[in-house]
Amino acid sequence: MEDELIFLDELVSLIKQKKELSPLDDDFVKEVVRSSSFTVEKNYDSFDQFKRSKLCKEIVSSVRKRLRDIYGLFLEKPLSTKHIDRLESIEATSLLSLHKSTLERAPYYPSLYPLLLEKLHEMGLKKDYVLADIACGYNPLAVQFLPVRPKEYFACDLSSKDMAAIDYFFKKFGVKGGAEAYDVLGTRFEEFFSGKKFDVCFLFKALDPFEQVKRHASKRLLSSLPTEFFVVSFSLFSIGGKTPIPASKRSWFEKFCQKQSWEFQTLQIPNELFYLIKTGK
Repeated sequence: MEDELIFLDELVSLIKQKKELSPLDDDFVKEVVRSSSFTVEKNYDSFDQFKRSKLCKEIVSSVRKRLRDIYGLFLEKPLSTKHIDRLESIEATSLLSLHKSTLERAPYYPSLYPLLLEKLHEMGLKKDYVLADIACGYNPLAVQFLPVRPKEYFACDLSSKDMAAIDYFFKKFGVKGGAEAYDVLGTRFEEFFSGKKFDVCFLFKALDPFEQVKRHASKRLLSSLPTEFFVVSFSLFSIGGKTPIPASKRSWFEKFCQKQSWEFQTLQIPNELFYLIKTGK
């Protein structure tokens, strides 16, 4: 879709009227609209006229579907600072249910995180590590389960509202670091991480949505991130939780790691498979 598309701001507002998409930043939604395959002739006198057209309905439906695949499918309820205000301690288990991924992972965090860290330390991760949680969802709310808190914890995802709440959570409970909204595949994020160095990056259930946005985007991101270790995870079941996802769907990832000569181990919980990767960077 052309940059000079008329009614772009109005289209974005209309698309975001769906509750599960409302936390997304306007700039990100604009990029998804622009990258869609529609074109609009400038023959509408007003947005009200365009809104009634078949073309507008097709654009809104198509873009909403893409946004749900990237973001909205996982969201049960938007996070806010009000949720954080109600917490009396860093124990935030009650809030993990607001996001499908953390809800599924919640019973396993107490054993998963100690085992992840144990294996990463065995692979060479230093004890005072800097963590980047990329496309994090509400995963940072489980920081209590890390046996050793990171020296710094950087979190990012698409929604500025979500990230403001997580940043507030960090500040309230003394977690050094911060949370900020980024389109991880965009130039702003490239500019941010170009001056950073992380010891380990979490990318939980992130790569499949990235590939839906742009094919091979995951490979480019993994190749460029300044970190020695990754923890990448894939869902073992569809969103509904009933249909198994075949191993062939992630075979590309193992081949990519092997091509990069990256050492990796795997760890599994009932709904999710984790890859612990040493890049040697």
